[in-house]
Amino acid sequence: MARIQARRRRIQERLATAHQGDNAGGKEGEKEGMGKGKQQIIESKRKLFRLKHRTEQDVTSVRVGGDDREQIHRIQEEKTRQVRRQHVKRMVHDGKAWGNRFQ
Repeated sequence: MARIQARRRRIQERLATAHQGDNAGGKEGEKEGMGKGKQQIIESKRKLFRLKHRTEQDVTSVRVGGDDREQIHRIQEEKTRQVRRQHVKRMVHDGKAWGNRFQ
């Protein structure tokens, strides 16, 4: 549970920095007073920030998906092992019961 809360907190922090990055250029009125070069620099930084953020989300989603698939696979393996153990115990018990009948 603590791991989930920590992940949610990290996501909130990323979103907060994303919103700050959007506001980094200032107001639209201020843009008009700037030169074209500075406007392009600010816009490029915003685009790079958004691209980086989106890429990090994609990588995270791939990792989470892989972890989920692995966990499901392990759970299925454990269930299969439990069924096999129960089957072996049942066979041993039945074998002993049949052995006791004929003695």
